Amino acid sequence: MAETLAAAGCCVIGEYLDAEADGTAALPVDQHPLVSDDDAHQDNWIRKAAQAKIALGQDITVFSDRDWLSSLAYAYSLADGADLLAERASWAKRNLHDGNLLLGDVYVILHLAVPVSLQRRSTRLRPEHPWSSPAVLDRLATFYRSPAQIIGSIEPALGELIAQTSVLHISGLEPPSRNLRLVRRLGRTP
Repeated sequence: MAETLAAAGCCVIGEYLDAEADGTAALPVDQHPLVSDDDAHQDNWIRKAAQAKIALGQDITVFSDRDWLSSLAYAYSLADGADLLAERASWAKRNLHDGNLLLGDVYVILHLAVPVSLQRRSTRLRPEHPWSSPAVLDRLATFYRSPAQIIGSIEPALGELIAQTSVLHISGLEPPSRNLRLVRRLGRTP
């Protein structure tokens, strides 16, 4: 979806930004931080929010290919991730309050069946990444069906904030052109 939006001239902030460059260039998948490098992942969400603030300050609609909510989704997806989820929810609440993170106006969630997701990402999956496991992807899908409720159960104020945002659930099986039309209705886009 991010590639489709960018090709249509929309402002898209990539999945991971290169901290070594100017912090705005997207990192190729093979250069993403290791799963175990938690600080690099969390710092990425803050870099992305800083880039979004610049564009929003110029009255540009911004699409972010994942944001800090993905960090919480990751923690929830792990069978033993309860402590990590609580830690990340507290981190997100604090950084939202401090202005280091942004709450999206709308979250666009693409849904795919687990086998389709694994097949589509087969060239970029790392065996050590938990999202290579069908059971973990099932938990991830559960999170994205009701993130406000799940987060609210451990960090009520953050859950309430997320509940105030709009969520557009779309099928990842639809043609990109159809999903582009749906997403374009959300804001001022080219």
